[in-house]
Amino acid sequence: MLRQRVVTGLILVLMTLGAVFLLPKAVFSILVLCVILSAAYEWTRLAGPSESLLCFFYLFIVAVVFSLGWAFVIDDGMLPWFLVSVVWWAVVSIMLVSYHPDMAGQKWVRPGLQIAGVITLVPAGLALIQLRETHASLLVFLFLIVWVADSAAYFTGKYFGKTKLSPDISPGKTREGVVGGLLAIIPLALLGSWILELPLYIWVYFLVLSLFVAIASIIGDLFESLLKRIANVKDSGTMLPGHGGVLDRIDSITAAAPLFVIGLYWMNYLP
Repeated sequence: MLRQRVVTGLILVLMTLGAVFLLPKAVFSILVLCVILSAAYEWTRLAGPSESLLCFFYLFIVAVVFSLGWAFVIDDGMLPWFLVSVVWWAVVSIMLVSYHPDMAGQKWVRPGLQIAGVITLVPAGLALIQLRETHASLLVFLFLIVWVADSAAYFTGKYFGKTKLSPDISPGKTREGVVGGLLAIIPLALLGSWILELPLYIWVYFLVLSLFVAIASIIGDLFESLLKRIANVKDSGTMLPGHGGVLDRIDSITAAAPLFVIGLYWMNYLP
């Protein structure tokens, strides 16, 4: 199982880097849309709708909203979409803190989660396109923040973890793991500031932004864990051997990407 997970992970990393640096802009954007639609399909497995016709209608809505947003990204650059997304993830954070297992049975949960799928997935996909349009290195750095934070949190939690972060949602995550993940981001952010040739007075801002993006990635991961707990499934899908579904692999990105775009915009690094 571990070997399969490692092999699949390496293939995904190579495919991701190849797409970021080699694909034309239009083809990359279409690829992002395909990933978002795949994740949206898995979302219907977790939160509905379960009927085939309604499921395809849901995917159609996601595709239309994404396409409209994509047109604005190309024409106008920065979008209010990302601000809406950041506000949404702030609401999700409150939901995660206040979550109780009894909430899963309430009638509003599944309809609310169906709407949440559009708010969660579409801005994330648009943020990836915005970063790629600006500079491929920014998109790679976003991936590195998520990957480094997740890996460092896993190993720190495995060897030093004692206090559960959110036992009702994801029993495997620990507070010590979160601390380890954030500490690993510090040298990465400093290295990124140097590689991106940022002015020295921006380094502290970029470090703080990277830490917040790492925290957002954890929130995205926890939110998908909540979805799976409500649906009573282990993985969002079976497309990726050893890793589950597409949503399992982009859950952290959904929260991290819009915040990273907003942070870069505020430091005048994005058009």
